[in-house]
Amino acid sequence: MRRTSNNRVIHKLWRWAQLLTTAGVMAGPGIGTAHALDVNAALGSGNPYGVNVGPGSGPVAPTPTGPGWNLVPSLNVQELYDDNIALAASGQERSDFVTEVNPAISISKASRRLNLLANYQMQNIFYAKNSSSNATFHQLFSTLDADLWPGTFALGAEATASQALISPTDPVPLSNVSISGNRTNVLTYSATPRFQHSFGQMAIVRAHYSYSVVDYNTQQLSGSQTSEEGTSIETGPDVPGLGLRLSYNHSRTNFDGSQDVIFERVLGEARYPVQSKFRLVVRGGYENNNFQFGPTVQQPKGKIWSGGFQWDITPRSYLEASYGRRFFGRTIEASFRNEGAWTSASVNYSEEPSTISSLALELQPLIAGPNGQVTQVLAPSLPGLSAEVFINRQLSVTLGAHGLRDRVSATVSRSERTYEFTGSKETVTGVDASWNRNLGVRTSAEVSGYWQRWQFVDGVRVDNLWEASGALIYQLGRYANTSLSVTHLQRNSNASADYSVNMVSLGVTVEF
Repeated sequence: MRRTSNNRVIHKLWRWAQLLTTAGVMAGPGIGTAHALDVNAALGSGNPYGVNVGPGSGPVAPTPTGPGWNLVPSLNVQELYDDNIALAASGQERSDFVTEVNPAISISKASRRLNLLANYQMQNIFYAKNSSSNATFHQLFSTLDADLWPGTFALGAEATASQALISPTDPVPLSNVSISGNRTNVLTYSATPRFQHSFGQMAIVRAHYSYSVVDYNTQQLSGSQTSEEGTSIETGPDVPGLGLRLSYNHSRTNFDGSQDVIFERVLGEARYPVQSKFRLVVRGGYENNNFQFGPTVQQPKGKIWSGGFQWDITPRSYLEASYGRRFFGRTIEASFRNEGAWTSASVNYSEEPSTISSLALELQPLIAGPNGQVTQVLAPSLPGLSAEVFINRQLSVTLGAHGLRDRVSATVSRSERTYEFTGSKETVTGVDASWNRNLGVRTSAEVSGYWQRWQFVDGVRVDNLWEASGALIYQLGRYANTSLSVTHLQRNSNASADYSVNMVSLGVTVEF
């Protein structure tokens, strides 16, 4: 989706970074979903005045020890050739030269009680032949986590500005360069105060309230406002043997053009340590949800139960799995991760009800770059016009490896969505892979590919989206680089016109 703690922000960025593996510089407009920028950036400052400004003070600087502010302005200029600027069918293509001028700024602070990151970019696009389509887009990714009363009260907040697809059945632009009416601006923001109190080492009480908004600049998509309350009590570290937890959660989403959606549940959990690294976990409770559902769908309320285990295989490997039932039937959840010296792997599978708003909040397609710039990636895997609740069965497998000169990453994902009101089904399958290699002290290269298969209307319509790209990056100096990229995009559909796009981009990025 979609949780607003600092860990959740890192997890959200890491999920996108896994899908959009980095080449170490800003991805150009012709480089699509297989690219991104480094999100493992260090924050902070060693400046005695508490503020760093200019090159080397940004997230690419060495990890500092001071709690100062970092201000890093940057500028990216690109020239691009696109042989199908409007994503037209074969025989109707129009080419154009495109100039991009993208000023950006990054503001960050990391201290014991405050973590702040704000990356803003103004993307200005100028067309040589289609000047009436010249446009400016704003992209923002910002997060705040403040420990207002250490150990007791904290505040988390997020705000984003980006662009989103309107309908996945229309021609799909993977960047803002394509001239398309199938794109709109979207704003999201959320705030979450959190409370925690420990009764010695025997018990811990937590409570939170969250308010989030998704606002689209079109009436074709339904914006939303969501309020969520939650509280829990669990045994502390001094309680031996059986661990217990009791929680209550309630959320209400008000859609602008659809019926409200309410999720409510009470859940108890017991963890029994069979061994020091292996625990049996049993959960049970009741949910009382309220949303629009069809005549052949079970009422969204009833008992919840699941049983499974948690296994700390090694200090770098973890496995968790459970089986149970909810109002929509069987539920399976599994999570595996392994971090080696040169390799990494993760597998996640879940089955749960969701909405387009929760996914929009969780998967905002904005990546913070090392020079403060953000990369806009339109996410074709997100649902389109419908605001109804759907059961989302999602599998994701990510593999990564790196050496002294090479870095390889691949992600395979599959999402099956069953809509509770209409009963329709859709399946999205995707493969994303990239290979980055350092060719020299100043030069690196990247090759990447992306494939997505979307089955609509119970499989009657099938769309295949392909993208392949390559890039060369040369470091001009400590604070500047240039990149040359080539991209091919193609969509095949059994119910709509096919199209393909070829793009070449040359760009320069400078930090100030």
